[in-house]
Amino acid sequence: MMKQIIPICVPKLPLAESIFPYLQQIDTNRWYTNYGPLVCEFLARMASLFNVARTQVISASNGTLMLELCLKAMNIPNHSLCIMPSWTFVATPLAAVNANLRPYFVDVELDTQTIDPIKLEKSLPAILATGEIGAVIAVTPFGMPVNVKAWDDFTERTGIPVIIDAAAGFDAALQLPQMKIGKTPMMISLHATKVMGIGEAAILFSQHEALINQIECLTQFGFPRGVRDAECFGTNAKISEYVGAVGLAALDVWQETRKAWKTISDYYQTCLNEAGIEHTLTHDWVSSTCNVMLPHQANDTILNLEAAGIMARKWYGDGCHQQSVFKNAPYTDLNHTAFLAASNVGLPFYIGMEKNVIEQVVEATAGLMNSSQKKMYA
Repeated sequence: MMKQIIPICVPKLPLAESIFPYLQQIDTNRWYTNYGPLVCEFLARMASLFNVARTQVISASNGTLMLELCLKAMNIPNHSLCIMPSWTFVATPLAAVNANLRPYFVDVELDTQTIDPIKLEKSLPAILATGEIGAVIAVTPFGMPVNVKAWDDFTERTGIPVIIDAAAGFDAALQLPQMKIGKTPMMISLHATKVMGIGEAAILFSQHEALINQIECLTQFGFPRGVRDAECFGTNAKISEYVGAVGLAALDVWQETRKAWKTISDYYQTCLNEAGIEHTLTHDWVSSTCNVMLPHQANDTILNLEAAGIMARKWYGDGCHQQSVFKNAPYTDLNHTAFLAASNVGLPFYIGMEKNVIEQVVEATAGLMNSSQKKMYA
């Protein structure tokens, strides 16, 4: 008999029956792509949800491409440095490379797991010795927040443009005042694995409306709105009406979806707290990942959990500077990144997890943690 496997994640998108009325509208409209009525409605509803103007939001077919197009829209000199954390998913530096920039990896703070803009500003002279600085990408890891105004102020003082890669930050951006949309563009992924998943897509917000217009131009072959003359080297990054249909259906049930995520998150937190396991979950916002901190035990814990039929993962691996394609990229001291990589374990986390399954995962994790600590002090 095969051992039952507890998966790391099980995405849940809107049910077909809830999408169907929107599909019927597509059939009636016979408008399938090119910013059709459903996509425009989707963006309008997103703008309303985040309390911004419709002219301050744009969509693209995925988050990686959105980051790339935003960097291109900023007219950053080719081959200049794009500062970013190594503690991120590989899509972040790939977007910079695809925008003809060079990733430069910097360390993050242990408590926030993101870049401190004040510390970064102080380190700029040393980084400049490596080359011209073109941009910064500040990442909100696992949906954790950053202070948007602090990055607005960083750009005001230094003149260096910043993008916030808030791929998993949909709910934090809704719930937290420090994540309120500013001039600094913020990309949010709508990948199927995110709390607000619609398959493959991304949105970007910014009060800098000229930037939004330029990104829109880049998503449709370099054509400005209403013009069929390519004014820049764009691409085809539009989302179709079918993606818009899924997005509208997902927005219809967002509050129910959020409640489902929060129910799982709250119970997980209770179990982890009782077991004395440090984690990144919070009652302030919801994310689609559950990460625990087991100092210097990540690799062994993951192997032992998987041997017990519990899938686990290092979502960011050992940091992007350890990825084969980026081993020659410049970087600063990355001690915090190394510690996080050696300690951070992603546990199973998905809508529909039963309480007894959560208890099983936490019990197994706590057992491995305690066993490792006993060996350490034996």
